[in-house]
Amino acid sequence: MDSPTPVVVLASTDPTVRETAIATALLDRPDLVVVVHDLTGDPGPGPETDPADSAVTLTRRVLDWAGAREQTEVALEHACAGCALREDAVPAIAALLADGASAVLLALPLGAEILPATRQLAHETEPGSRLFGARLAHTVAALDPGTIRADLVDDGDVVAHLVTADLVVLAGHDDAGRDLVDALRSPTSALVADLCEPWLALALAGEHDLEDAEERCDPVTSGPGHGFRHVDEADGVRIAASGVWQVELTSERPFHPERLLALAADLAPEATTSRGVFWLPNRPDTACGWEATGGGVLIGVAGPWEESEPQTRLVVVGHGDAGLAPWRSIRRAFLRALATTRETAEPAAWLGRPDPLARFLGDPADLYRTSPPAA
Repeated sequence: MDSPTPVVVLASTDPTVRETAIATALLDRPDLVVVVHDLTGDPGPGPETDPADSAVTLTRRVLDWAGAREQTEVALEHACAGCALREDAVPAIAALLADGASAVLLALPLGAEILPATRQLAHETEPGSRLFGARLAHTVAALDPGTIRADLVDDGDVVAHLVTADLVVLAGHDDAGRDLVDALRSPTSALVADLCEPWLALALAGEHDLEDAEERCDPVTSGPGHGFRHVDEADGVRIAASGVWQVELTSERPFHPERLLALAADLAPEATTSRGVFWLPNRPDTACGWEATGGGVLIGVAGPWEESEPQTRLVVVGHGDAGLAPWRSIRRAFLRALATTRETAEPAAWLGRPDPLARFLGDPADLYRTSPPAA
């Protein structure tokens, strides 16, 4: 029986880095076939838009060692990487498998996240599905360490790529950028510090573990990143020689809803990126996720705690002048935002109180609904 054909998923936010990664992959493996997706345009007024009138264009390029095999443009209703994958990439890869391709690289649209793509692809590799006979190899994030500090401010997709990628490949050399990557990428990921090195062989030899990738993104099960190459510890903070630092703030107590809202900006200043989980005294069964980068904060319901003990945990990564100890003000804000033991002593006292976070987290009862509430 022939061995399964490896499929590598490549993600990036920089067009030059992505094209360089594709070129080096083709140099390393002349029998590789690359499928590249790009999405451009305006999705129009809504889901009822006629595809014939759609302003969203999917451009698919199929490349090999000899050059471009084909370039096709397809009108889509939505500027959605998931739709592009389902409607175009999967059939294109299936055709390559039928044609005897020995290895495939799928380059996602710029900024597209890895995990939604691998969820779909994993389903399609099951027996009887369109990509049966293929296997998901390691996923790859190609990034420029020289721009990552600015990218973190402008583009939260960078964090998603670092968290979910099995292999991170760097285009260029920058000590602070490299340390930021190490602080944010998964502890189980591998890193290639030079895009011109033969990274493709590592990716093809690996196997993507979808369950592990899901856990990396789950705020309940995720934790600190990979860690620095050379690190000092001071004041409970890990500090790299470049000035990049990381601190983990934890407590068994919940955040106080009003104080969390008031102190959110102090918990997430501009030169930091943070991820974590928290709970609230007025919704004790709900695990709430926290992501912040570039001074913006995103919170949402991650689901029930189930067998996990409720906890409040933020992992904060910062860059800049570590000598100013910016983590101290963040730590103070964290402690102030926590509910006191006295405030949580009577859970019933929180029932019926106004919830300032409801506009972000929804109705606590939604966690238990299995059908839409009655009108």
